[in-house]
Amino acid sequence: WVSAVDLLPEQTVAARHKLLARAAEEQALVMVYHFPAPGLGTVRAVNDGWTWNALKEGEHGR
Repeated sequence: WVSAVDLLPEQTVAARHKLLARAAEEQALVMVYHFPAPGLGTVRAVNDGWTWNALKEGEHGR
């Protein structure tokens, strides 16, 4: 996904792919905005993309 004001869309997409791949590989706890509260979860690699796994209330990550 690319914002209409992004000057380097290819670089933006590459950076996001790199970040998501690393988060999935390290099973990192990720904090995101514009998602339902609390916006904490993990990313898992699935086929050609990723899936978001939101932390449920009372979970503490790893």
